[in-house]
Amino acid sequence: MTTLHPAHDVRILGKECRTLAAAGHEVHLAAPVAEEETVDGVAIEPLGYVEIQTGPVGLRRRLGAALAAARSSGAELFHLHDPELLPLALRLNGSAASVV
Repeated sequence: MTTLHPAHDVRILGKECRTLAAAGHEVHLAAPVAEEETVDGVAIEPLGYVEIQTGPVGLRRRLGAALAAARSSGAELFHLHDPELLPLALRLNGSAASVV
């Protein structure tokens, strides 16, 4: 999951997600995109916004969108790419999913 980077970021999609998908894992990337798409076996899912707002309001919006996406995903494991998602990690650690 990323709240700040484009879905096609070479580090996130290229090095992390594609590698996991090629190894046989089901991979979903929640990112600030307008529409769902699949790239090399990676399902890219919108967080509900495309323009990234700054400041406290933007941060609350991004964290809220990320938490909603995480809760509805049913994922067993979350990789949170951005440091701003650390509060989300604390909320998800109480669930059945693991956070890395």
